[in-house]
Amino acid sequence: MALLVIGYVGVFFGRLIQSAVSRQREMLADASSVQFTRNPEGIAGALFKIGLKGGYLDTTSHASDMNHMCFGESARMKFAALLASHPPVQERIEAIQPGMFARLRSRLRDSEPGSALRSMGSHQTSETSADTAHGAVSGFSAASPRASTSPLNTRPSADISTTVGTVNKRSEDYAVDLLNRLPSTFRNLLYTRAGAIQLCYALLIYQLPESSQQKRLALVTTNALFAPNADLLNKLLPALTSLGEAVRFPALELAMPALRKLDPDERNQLMSCTEVLIRADNRLSLYELAMHTFLRRHLAGDSARPVPVRHRSYRTVTDQLQVLFSLMARAGARQGIDSQGLFTEAMAGFTDGPKEPELLETVSIKHLRDALLVLNTLSPLLKPAILDACGHCVLADGEIKTTEYELIRLVADQLDCPMPPLAA
Repeated sequence: MALLVIGYVGVFFGRLIQSAVSRQREMLADASSVQFTRNPEGIAGALFKIGLKGGYLDTTSHASDMNHMCFGESARMKFAALLASHPPVQERIEAIQPGMFARLRSRLRDSEPGSALRSMGSHQTSETSADTAHGAVSGFSAASPRASTSPLNTRPSADISTTVGTVNKRSEDYAVDLLNRLPSTFRNLLYTRAGAIQLCYALLIYQLPESSQQKRLALVTTNALFAPNADLLNKLLPALTSLGEAVRFPALELAMPALRKLDPDERNQLMSCTEVLIRADNRLSLYELAMHTFLRRHLAGDSARPVPVRHRSYRTVTDQLQVLFSLMARAGARQGIDSQGLFTEAMAGFTDGPKEPELLETVSIKHLRDALLVLNTLSPLLKPAILDACGHCVLADGEIKTTEYELIRLVADQLDCPMPPLAA
């Protein structure tokens, strides 16, 4: 009996070592596959289908002996976290490319008639499925083109952080309907480098009279690629005018893959040209602030690097929170609503010192950019409260304007917290 007990203990710990080595080998095999194929999306897609369908060899008693020959786990077992020979599929996909698993889940609707996967990320009850889904996109059929693309037809929940990273049926319907409403010429231009560059110019001048547009564009003196192109602008400006403010951020996001193809010098030149247009009138609108910070975040040379966690307490980022909430309180203040009161409410819970921070008179582009860079290094568990505090500011009057929505989207983007349209 003693030999049996000792033997089984040895077998258990031997299996632990074997499983740990096997899991590490599988991760190295995935890395080698990406290295040799240069196709991370293809490898991730194959792993996703393997994990979706499963591959247990229930018809043989030798399944565990064949684990090392399989792409996924071949046998069901207890203590799977310890004795599994393969890492979880989601962990393997995220190691290949962060965010890939969420994208693959959303694409499953093309091959899953029951849309079972989309319901996984939605916590809605049946009473909201039909009427609310229709309400979220009902504005698209309105007579006014400017109102038809607004994602803000309903009052959103104050807990904005609960929507971060979620995909549901209504947000997909909103995105599909919005894409269908974009003119084909306008949308195709967003996927080209030249069209994406001209879009950045068009977004900054489309609300101006035609004579003022020409004067602003004349300030941009650069080489052929970044010079204002009258032919492309004539295709972009009318579409922006008819679609209205709500399409600005979605259009910029659609153009981002083309902008990322620019080399570092070209990205810097694009930023310089947009800064010329922003500073032309010696004033800074909320949208110009949001657009400039968004471009700087995604076109920086280190934008693809993982962000390290440097702060695990709000106490060390009080100054940065003061900058952010000062901006959000001033943006959300309306008649009868005090910006100082909004700021105090937003800061409550983030500070515990004897001296409370004060509302800042002005917030510059540099201050906001620096503040968001520091806040992005917070522990991920601390970021949702910041988004909810921003939501409290802009929802103080019971509604949210397009510029306020763009600011919240900007903050969520800078904190690596993707957020869907609020109404959806």
